[in-house]
Amino acid sequence: MTKIYIAFYDTDYGSREEWNTFYTPWVAATTREGANKLAKERIEAAVKENILDDYDVDLNTVDIDSIEDAELRDEVRAEYANWIGSYNIHIQEGQLDA
Repeated sequence: MTKIYIAFYDTDYGSREEWNTFYTPWVAATTREGANKLAKERIEAAVKENILDDYDVDLNTVDIDSIEDAELRDEVRAEYANWIGSYNIHIQEGQLDA
């Protein structure tokens, strides 16, 4: 048997049992740390996509501090922090039968 850790991540602040699992994104790994790391990477990618959609700033190619327009830079920085801080990660342990 192999242990597996499934990390659900969402912006829902209710208890994990209240989340709609059908729509809740998840990642899996063979360690708790690996699942947590993968979830954080996916969260950051989703936040960067939201910033691109909302502000037309691609944080995959531009550092926030390099944005020349001070007002836009402050908005993007605040929005990035808000989005990153809004996610919750819940990790469940399970087993795979081989």
